[in-house]
Parts: sequence; C-alpha cells; structure tokens
Amino acid sequence: MIRATTKYTVNDNEFNTTFTVFSPNDRGKSIVCNLSSSRKCNPEYDKKLIDDGIAKEYNGNYYVSSNWNAIFTGKAYNKAKKYNIESYSRITNVVCDISNEPYNNSDGETIYNHPSLRIIDFDFVESQNSNGMDTPPRVANDDEDDEDLPF
Repeated sequence: MIRATTKYTVNDNEFNTTFTVFSPNDRGKSIVCNLSSSRKCNPEYDKKLIDDGIAKEYNGNYYVSSNWNAIFTGKAYNKAKKYNIESYSRITNVVCDISNEPYNNSDGETIYNHPSLRIIDFDFVESQNSNGMDTPPRVANDDEDDEDLPF
C-alpha cells in the first residue's frame, strides 16, 4: 500500500488532479464508488504516453484518462456524508492509500485487481457545475419595477 496525494510539481509548476465521482454507494461506515480523471497532455513531458497510444487525441490535443475503484473512510466518509456526495461530484486535494489487492479467479489463478484508492481526506471542487452557470437565474419580486427586466 502506498500513501499518495493528488498534488504534484513539475519544473516548479504545481498541479492538482481533480476526480469525478461515479455511482457512490453508502455502506454505513464507508462509501464505495468509481473515480475518473483526465488531463491534457504536455507533448514535452508526455511524449511516451502519446507515442504508445495511451493518450487519446481530441480536437488537436492529447488527453490521458484514469479510472479508479475508491472507498471513502473515516474523515473522508464523514465529509462525503455531510456534503451529500453524489455522482458527478468533483473532488480534489485527495489524500489516499493506493493498493492493488490480489484475488483468485475461478481457475484458482491469482490475479491483481485494478488498483483502488482508500480516500482518507479530500476537498470538494468549489464550482461543481462545469458549464459555468453557478448561480440560479434571477427571479423578479412582485414589487420590482418591470423596467429592470429584459422582456
């Protein structure tokens, strides 16, 4: 098991991975879900990902994606419950343990699962709405002057 954080630095530039939550399932003392993230590739640093076909081209840029099995426990579980985490919630500043647990298939062969994250702490991304419409439309009060309205 490896302790990790989503913050990292490349050539004095700080980065922080943002994950999108999918299908959260509250199991009482933990929430199990899938996480997805993607980032735009830098041709200078990500040449191998591009050359090996791992990064996918879209509108002239290359992107690399990752998907994870995850479980929110302890402090992260309490925060997820308090703020009602749901599908398409976006999280960042993740502190987690990464593990690759083995299991035996039907032939008795030991196989390693897709790596999973045990999330210990995280922050919600401030703007959960990616289309930029963070505020509800303005609704006029009955006593407002109609001249202020656009119709």
